[in-house]
Amino acid sequence: MGDIHPKPLLKKEDLVQPSSCGGLVVVGSHVPKTTVQLSQLLTTNIEAIEFEVASFLENEQSYLEAISQSINWLIGHNQDVVLLQAVS
Repeated sequence: MGDIHPKPLLKKEDLVQPSSCGGLVVVGSHVPKTTVQLSQLLTTNIEAIEFEVASFLENEQSYLEAISQSINWLIGHNQDVVLLQAVS
């Protein structure tokens, strides 16, 4: 529908910029191509953090504060992070 043409998978060089801290990748959907890209990404030295929707709905503010602190700590310690929705 969107007339989006297939492209090759992104390489690390397409995403990574030299820096003194880590980076954040947010995965917002699990369509086939995203799943393939995510599988490749998870084979690298990246920390995966799952966003648990049920936990978020129980207490939005404290959940967001906790997950933000975790992400910020990792990035501040030069660790790349991928945030993805937990699959139940």
